[in-house]
Amino acid sequence: MAERTFEIPSFIPEWRKEVTIDEIRQFAKESGIDNADELGVTALVEVEDMGFCSDGVTRWYVFDMDGRPCVYYKS
Repeated sequence: MAERTFEIPSFIPEWRKEVTIDEIRQFAKESGIDNADELGVTALVEVEDMGFCSDGVTRWYVFDMDGRPCVYYKS
């Protein structure tokens, strides 16, 4: 993971696994989505909630991936 330039929202639990877009795309490919490299996170997993971090730029997405609670931060 790259060095963070934003503060993680306090309501996102630390036990959620932080994943990258590449990990999400790999999971989607394994789940049968052939064009995963062309799609964004909301098309690849069922996002439960999303919003902006305190920097006003970075978005956060929470979802389950293969039964595991995950979070993805997009700058």
